[in-house]
Parts: sequence; C-alpha cells; structure tokens
Amino acid sequence: MNPTSSDLRLDALLDRISRRHFLRNSALAAGAMATTSIAFSPDLSAQSANSIRTLVYVFLRGAMDGLSLVVPTGSGADAVQYRSRRIATRMAMDDSTPARRPLVLNGGQPFGLHPAATGLRDLFNRAQSPLAIIHGVGHLDPATYNRSHFDAQEQVELGTPGLQALSHGWLSRHLVGTTRLPGAIFNAVAAASMPPHSLRGWPETVSVTGGSGTSGFHPDPSGSYATTHLRALRTLYAGTGDLDIAAQSALDAVNVISGTNFAAYVPAGGAVYPNTGVANNLKLIATLVRAQIGLNVATVDVGGWDTHNNQGVFDNGGFFTLARDLSAALSAFHQDMEGAGFHQRVAIVVQTEFGRQVTENASAGTDHGLAAPMLVLGGKVKGGWYGQFPSLAPSNTPGDAVKPMVDFRQVLATAADKLVGNSDPEALFHTASSPFTYSPMGFWNP
Repeated sequence: MNPTSSDLRLDALLDRISRRHFLRNSALAAGAMATTSIAFSPDLSAQSANSIRTLVYVFLRGAMDGLSLVVPTGSGADAVQYRSRRIATRMAMDDSTPARRPLVLNGGQPFGLHPAATGLRDLFNRAQSPLAIIHGVGHLDPATYNRSHFDAQEQVELGTPGLQALSHGWLSRHLVGTTRLPGAIFNAVAAASMPPHSLRGWPETVSVTGGSGTSGFHPDPSGSYATTHLRALRTLYAGTGDLDIAAQSALDAVNVISGTNFAAYVPAGGAVYPNTGVANNLKLIATLVRAQIGLNVATVDVGGWDTHNNQGVFDNGGFFTLARDLSAALSAFHQDMEGAGFHQRVAIVVQTEFGRQVTENASAGTDHGLAAPMLVLGGKVKGGWYGQFPSLAPSNTPGDAVKPMVDFRQVLATAADKLVGNSDPEALFHTASSPFTYSPMGFWNP
C-alpha cells in the first residue's frame, strides 16, 4: 500500500529538517571516517539539561512468547487452556515445583511472571509500582496481521500498520517535536550496529553498543596516531561551509567522548548491571542520560526470541536465560535512574513484533502468533495491569494465536505524550492509509 497525498500530514514533520542540519549531524562518516560516532556539547546548562525527558525503546526481536513471560495462573478458563495446550513437563508453568511456579504479582489478576523475572516482579509489587503490564497488544485490523518477522517489525517501528513505504520511523517523527538543548549535536542513540526502523530518517542517530568502549568513536581506533589524525582533520575542515562545520562538530564530539570513561561508570542506588548484552547497552544509555547531554531517545535491540525449537522455558534454557537477563537489566537500569534522581524523566517501553502461538509445537517450541504483552517502566508510570487479555478458547484464538485487543499505537502514543511530553501524539501514527485516533491509556501519573 503506497502513501497518498493525505499522508503529507506525517511527512511534513520531517520537512523541518534542513539540509544544513542534516550535513552538520551526519558528518563523521565523511569528515572523520568513523561509523560509530557520538557527539555532544560540554557547555549545556544544567537547567536546560534537567528539562530533557528520555524515551528508551527496547525491542525484543524474534517475537517473544508472551504466555511464557506473563503467565495465566489459577483455575480459570484461560489458565486451563494455557496448560492444556502446552505439555506441562516441557513448557507449561504450574505450582507443582518451584522451578515451574509463576512469580506472584499484585493487582488481583490471574497472571504471574516467569520464574526467572524476579527483578520485574519486585518492581511490579512495589507499593507505588513503576511498572505497567499491558495485555493483548497488537494490530486490531486483521488485514494488517503479519507473521513475517521483517514485515511485522517494520510495521510496528514505522508505526503505520499496513503501510511500509514511509521514509521515517515513529521515533523520528517524535524527535521533530521534542525539546532540544541548545548546542546539543545529537539527541538519539541506537544501542545496535545500525539504527532501527523506528529511527529511520533521523540523521542525528548515533549507533554504538555497550561494551564497545570509546575506541569506536575515534577515527583512529588503535590510538597509534590519534593526535596526528585529529590535527590533520581539523586542518582539512577548517572552513565555514556546511561540511566544514559538520566535521568540526564531529571532531569536537570525538574530543569529548574520548575523555569519557564508560568503564569507570558507577551506577547509583546500589544498582548492579549483569554482564550481559542488554544490561551493557542499558548501562551505556544510563551513562549518557546522567551526563545530561540532551538525549531524547535511545533504542535497544534484544534478539533471540524466535523460539520454534527447544524453547527452554525452564532449567536455564534459552527462554529462561532471555527472561532472566531482560528482567535483571531493566531492574538495574531503573534502580540506577532512581538512585540518581533521573527516574521521573526517563521512560522505558518494551515491545516485540508479535507473540507466539498458544499451542506448543512438536519441537518443544512455539510458532509465530499475534498479540503479546508490552511493558512500560519509569518514575512517571502508574504501575499495574492494563489492556484486555483475550480468551484463550480455541474459537477466540485465530490461527492458534492470542487475539489482539489493544492497538500497539495507543501504548506508544501514550508513552510519547504522557511520559516524555510529545505535543501531538496522534500525528505520530495517523495517515490516510493507516488511520489512528489517539485515546490515552491510564498507565501514567499526572
């Protein structure tokens, strides 16, 4: 489906990025020959930095099995359906042994968490919980159902189900209208080897992964001729043209980042980040948030959730490890932000492209489904249960999948609006070809 003239409402958001702005912020590739660059000004005022809110978008790539993370419990019909369609000795959680017993959650709903997700359990059960769990999230229009990983991820990250021809992602559109610190050279970071679809079209995005150190920010990662290279580049781009200005900004960034010791970062509040990929990436983001450089958006990719074979729900299997690492990393990040006093202006949204089927397959795994839960975490979050869990009766599970009940765009728009202050959240997702009417959800504190 191609965009129509009515879709210009969306495209107009990015028309405000000028050519000069683009050149200035995409300079390092041309001026300093580094593919992972980072840039910020050391002269930002504390007052302006304190006004910046950061949205951290965590994408679980591969389609996370929501029924193994947020588990139907008790004796109700959905719990019975869940257990009867998964072979209990392999995958289904129950109360027979501690290793298979779902973690108990407050709120009076018949659901628990995966036994390895103790960090998320502790956040959810706090007196003033900062963690919201949203049931049944997906595409409401069956015409946009898509069980292809690539297509589904693109639809979600562009924010336009059924429309994949756009040149910009929903986070790029969000960034156009966000508060920007004067002098800040970049305001978006992707903790990945390349920016995700959600940041498509945003020229300032910086790609870097936690644990890579600071060498990747330098045109000479070996350091053997660092000073010589920088001096030569300063001389080469000493003019006043767009590319010169861009290169100068990038080289300033190299100077600043070279003096930042990520390895020496000390988390606040007693937080301990595990030495895992997702935790290291969140720790990198925490470092940048606490440096008050004007970071508006950060993205984190977590792969490995495509569990067709030997899903490994228990006994340190694949899904067990993924759930444990995600839970521990999110918990450490929130504890760090809270301990440092940043939690009120940082929000985390966790999403996957689609869920998995209700019935276990013959390979002790689960195949592609539809709806899955989303998580929202932060100091301004009103924790608890949201959305609507659909019946798992066979007549209500299309293609053996959890039926979508909540439009994923409502979750993203509410987070952008209520948690990080976007002034027009409906415009982030509405096009003539993919209409959207915003209706705020309740997972936020005024």
